[in-house]
Amino acid sequence: MLELDDEVQDEFHLFGVQTAITDETKFIFLLNNAFHWKLQRIPDLDVTFKDETFCYSTYLYEDPHNLEDYVYVIKNQSHDKRMDKVENSLFQDVALNKSRPLLNKYKTFRYLIKLPIETDSLPIKHLTLPSVDFIYNIQPIEITSNKEKKYFLI
Repeated sequence: MLELDDEVQDEFHLFGVQTAITDETKFIFLLNNAFHWKLQRIPDLDVTFKDETFCYSTYLYEDPHNLEDYVYVIKNQSHDKRMDKVENSLFQDVALNKSRPLLNKYKTFRYLIKLPIETDSLPIKHLTLPSVDFIYNIQPIEITSNKEKKYFLI
C-alpha cells in the first residue's frame, strides 16, 4: 500500500487537452482515427478525495511494436460509477450527481494524456496540427505534488 510520503518512481509526461467534444466516446473515436491508435476502455481510475470516491474514465493504447510505448487518456471530470440514491427523498431514483476534476488546478482541460518519458514512436507533438481540428489546445502539465503523481500510477 502506498503511503502519502512514498516517493513516486513512475516517470511520465502529462498533457492537458482542451476540446469542445464532451462525449468521451466520440473523442476517443477521433483520436483513434487521427493517430491510428486502438484506445480501449480499461477500469476507471478511482480516486478518493475527503472520504468520497470519484471515478474517471480511462483508456489505454499499447503500441504492439514497442510494448514500452503506451498512451493513457483520462477524462479530467469524474462520473457516477454507481447511482447513489438520495435518502428520504420523494424521488428515490434521483441520483446524486457529484462530479470533480481530477486535477482541479487544470480543470479547463477536458482530457489528460499520459505518455512514457522516453517515447519515439508516439505522435504527441502532432496533436496540435491543424489537421486535428477537434483539439484546440494541448499543453504539458507539470505535476510536482507526490500525491497528484499517485493518481496516475495506472
